[in-house]
Amino acid sequence: MSQRILIVDDEPNILHSYKRNLRKKFDIDTAESGQQALEKMAANGPYAVVVSDMQMPNMNGVQLLAQIRQKYPDTVRMMLTGNADQQTAVDAINHGDIFRFLNKPCSTDDFAHAVTAGIEHYRLLTVEKELLNKTLAGSIRVLAEVLSLANPEIFGRTARLQKIMRKVVEELGIEREWWLEPMVLLSQIGCIILPDKLSRKVAEGQPLATEDYRLYSKHPGIGFNLLKQIPRMEIIAEAIRYQEKCFDGTGNPADSIAGDDIPFGARLLKVILDYEHAESMGLTIDACLERMYKQSKWYDPTILQALYDSMHHNVPVIPKKVSLEDLYEGVVLAEDVRTVKGLLLISKGNPLTTSALHRLNEYHNMGGITGTVWVAMPPGHEYHAEKQKPQSVNADDKNA
Repeated sequence: MSQRILIVDDEPNILHSYKRNLRKKFDIDTAESGQQALEKMAANGPYAVVVSDMQMPNMNGVQLLAQIRQKYPDTVRMMLTGNADQQTAVDAINHGDIFRFLNKPCSTDDFAHAVTAGIEHYRLLTVEKELLNKTLAGSIRVLAEVLSLANPEIFGRTARLQKIMRKVVEELGIEREWWLEPMVLLSQIGCIILPDKLSRKVAEGQPLATEDYRLYSKHPGIGFNLLKQIPRMEIIAEAIRYQEKCFDGTGNPADSIAGDDIPFGARLLKVILDYEHAESMGLTIDACLERMYKQSKWYDPTILQALYDSMHHNVPVIPKKVSLEDLYEGVVLAEDVRTVKGLLLISKGNPLTTSALHRLNEYHNMGGITGTVWVAMPPGHEYHAEKQKPQSVNADDKNA
């Protein structure tokens, strides 16, 4: 088997015995203390399985496996001990999230069987993680891009929302979990029910009449119902469902959930959505924040403070006029791109994708837009056009 395992025991004879008897079945490494085990994991990368003795000086097995659980969560952890005390087993399971609990003396066959099961469990964990990172994340990006093309007014907000979210999360000092980006990308998915006129009002921060607001307020529930059907999307669906819920318990949905019981993702969305909405009304950064602090009871105070701090670290960008032929994927727009008749194609703040570049070229070829757009450049940066150019798609290309 190609996956490596690490056996930790303060008795060298036991380590030599397992290594000698199992070397043909497993790629085995050994450590004679918890500290040495952590050093080997840091130097050699995570192991598929770690089997640790319980009774060791300085750092016992529970303490070691608890640290491994925190630093290398995919590594499968097992406990090997001669101590049959029930509390030892309870501590090992609760603090180290143990996959197997083996009693000394453990026969070679029993040990090999447990390690084989551990390696298979590790394989399943890593395959699932790869599926999540590649397949699900890729599908989310495609879905979000299709929706942005279908309703650019509403889904053009997502790029701006993502920028705000990244700054706030960085300010909070927390790890950027895999689901945060998709949560923001799909936060407006329920808005597919909105007519174009209402979508424009929302995107421009215009006040909504009672009937318009009633229709708009349905979008979090619709987004929840769409996404909850997709495996592994439950945490995103719940955040989207509660994105309009205020920290004091008011807002939609009308239930008893309030404060820290509101999902963290929803509390984060509430802050960044309301800030972006105020910004879309043309307010300055300070005016947006002042508006929100007047209704501070609506927001998680820690997230609101992180928003305040992150916005005051904001770096301005300089708009630059660029020809369509010099655009490339990833460039961020400084102004909306509209047709000569006023139809919004792509909202400002959005990084250009391949499909967006094709779309701009096609509209330009038909005379629908001019040959230049405004892109956002940080101060001191030069625009480099020698990137991948979008290929035009037309009848001649298809027949070539």
